Amino acid sequence: PRAAGRTGGRGRGKGRDKDTESLLKILDSEPTSGPAPAPVWVVTARNIQIGQIVSSGITNTGGGTTVMTVSDLSQIFVLAAVDESDIGKVKVGQKVITTVDAFPGKVFPGRVVRIATKGVNSSNVVTFEVKILVISPEQDLLKPEMTANVEIVCASKDSVVMVPSEAVVRKGGKSQVTVIDASGATTDRPVEVGINDGTNVEITDGLSEGETVIVRKDNGDSKWKGGQDRPMSPGRMMGGPR
Repeated sequence: PRAAGRTGGRGRGKGRDKDTESLLKILDSEPTSGPAPAPVWVVTARNIQIGQIVSSGITNTGGGTTVMTVSDLSQIFVLAAVDESDIGKVKVGQKVITTVDAFPGKVFPGRVVRIATKGVNSSNVVTFEVKILVISPEQDLLKPEMTANVEIVCASKDSVVMVPSEAVVRKGGKSQVTVIDASGATTDRPVEVGINDGTNVEITDGLSEGETVIVRKDNGDSKWKGGQDRPMSPGRMMGGPR
């Protein structure tokens, strides 16, 4: 699933290319449990000025004056809202790819550490909060309250035959593609599909690498030769808020 979220320091309530694959492999060597790192307390907000009069929370029935906000940034979390149609695919421990607009091109890997048991209904759209721990040597670049985009890796396969999603159509309850042979003749061929990432879909049976299929798009039909014009890559199951 793909979702939007905000980064936050530990204890706060708010908060694919080869390079990406290399970063995700870092997670395989990271322990999934163990002691948390030593706290790194940082003043993230100062609410008063020098000379300002403050009130005590003990003597004032309305509550005291908030002097400052101190956050523990030894661990950075992202809180993401995942649509209810996708939450069933999300599991604790799954790998996550996080990006932020402040650092285009940078990827911050992480893992799912908590899934909310209760959804939030906003304008009849139900989402579930998913807490993600960022595990990256560059996590210090992330600041509390940054807006983040996350991709949760629910499934991954290497060395598979993939075609654009527009090349696969459903007829009679079955998936099929239109294959073009060397003479230019076209043939509708039934196929079995696997995982998809919303852009490409895995073909598990019925199509071989190197065959040419028709990709149906709004601006007219186009041709795509599987395995040549575009490189093979792992499939990723993704969704998004609706």
